[in-house]
Parts: sequence; C-alpha cells; structure tokens
Amino acid sequence: MFVQQGAASASPNMQPNFTFKTDEALVKELLETGNHSCFEQLYQRHVRQVYYQCFTYVKDEMIAQDLCQEVFIKVYDKLSQFQYKSSFTTWLYRVSRNVCLDYLRKHQKEMFEKDPAEGLQEPEAEVPAVADSELMELKSDQLQHIMDQLKIEEREILMMKYAYDWPIEEIAAVMDLSIPAVKMRLKRAKAKVKKRYEEQFSAKK
Repeated sequence: MFVQQGAASASPNMQPNFTFKTDEALVKELLETGNHSCFEQLYQRHVRQVYYQCFTYVKDEMIAQDLCQEVFIKVYDKLSQFQYKSSFTTWLYRVSRNVCLDYLRKHQKEMFEKDPAEGLQEPEAEVPAVADSELMELKSDQLQHIMDQLKIEEREILMMKYAYDWPIEEIAAVMDLSIPAVKMRLKRAKAKVKKRYEEQFSAKK
C-alpha cells in the first residue's frame, strides 16, 4: 500500500465520510487542510486501475508495481497543479501514461521507432471500418498476441477504448489529441488488428 512518509493514518470514524466524496472534493480537502487520509482514499480508489494500466505498457508485474508507486508519488507531489479542468481520473491517468512512456523510452526504444511506412498510410476513406463486434469475436489469446505486436500508441488507444471503456473525449484528454485524431487512430488500429489476425490465424482454422 502506498503510504506517504509522515502521513497520518485514516481515522476509522472519518473513512466512511470519504467514501461519498468525489475525487475532486478529496483533492480540494487535502490541499486545504493537509488531511492525508484524503490521499489514502484516492489511492484505494485508483491503485488497481493504475497498476493494470502500467502492466499493460510493460508486461512485467514487478516493474508495473514499481511504476504504479512512482505514479502515486508524482501525483502526490504535483497535486497542487491539478486545476479541475478535467476529472481527477483523467489527470491521474495522464500522469500514469507519462510515467510508463518515460520508462519505455529508456528501456524499450524500439517501440518508439518510426515505421518506414508511416508516411505512406492510406487516406482515411480507404481505411476499412471494423465494427466493435468484430473485435469482440476474436479469441482472447490470439488477440493478445496481435496486441503485443502493435506500436505502443496503437496498443494504448485500443486498451483505453476497450479495456478501460473510456469515452473518446477522455482518451483525447489523456493523450492530448483532438477528438477527430483519436477516432482516426482508433480506426487505423482496429483495421491493423483485424488484418494481422486474418493473416496469422484465419488460415489455421
């Protein structure tokens, strides 16, 4: 469990009150009163999802745990920078994403190498549309095999949409992209998954 050094433990009598407060209300109270129990509540609410997000990027349990802890340390240190322009969840996952990407840039540089064919991508109108239901029909183990082959920006946008069930607007906020850009990237990623799936597995049926 993340415990900020020097933080007071949550009072059993106060904890139920925190349960009904929004994330943003907890942030506000922590900044105004210094009540670290507010942060403990935020941690308990989000730690599993942040860990899962980190694991999605690095595929290693121990590294994901370390990155998850780093995320919450950064969030605690930067909490005064939260400006309530987005939800706390969006802001938290933006921090988490940046921590994971920084790690990957240092340790898995090949994931960020530019694809030589990137500048030769077909126009949007020529990218085949893939229905969500088509992806859901793919076998999970084979789909994971394909996902592991994707570039990080392709994999993360698919994870945000289908694993986290985030709306396009939230994905755009976390990735700092326009909504049309997110839709285009999502369309291309889905088409790539279907194409590779058919190339690698359809012939084996």
